[in-house]
Amino acid sequence: MGYSFSEQLKKIAEPLSNRSDIYSLGMTLYVLANDKKFPDQRDVLPEIEEISVEMNAILRKACSYYPGNRYQSAAELRKELLKLMITKYC
Repeated sequence: MGYSFSEQLKKIAEPLSNRSDIYSLGMTLYVLANDKKFPDQRDVLPEIEEISVEMNAILRKACSYYPGNRYQSAAELRKELLKLMITKYC
């Protein structure tokens, strides 16, 4: 399955959109944070114990099985990541 999203695999009837790209980016971040391991199941993204609760929440939203539950845009995802960086590390 790799970086494929539910609408690409025709598991749900949704047109491809920028939310599809959000999924792929979120999964890339997830795999990097999880020592290059893909999750076994895709409908519920397992938490990564080594990262913060907030970052897990961001990844879960970006990689939501349902496109309507994902970030609306890359700008929205960026805003959440910057907010996390500022509150945690600055």
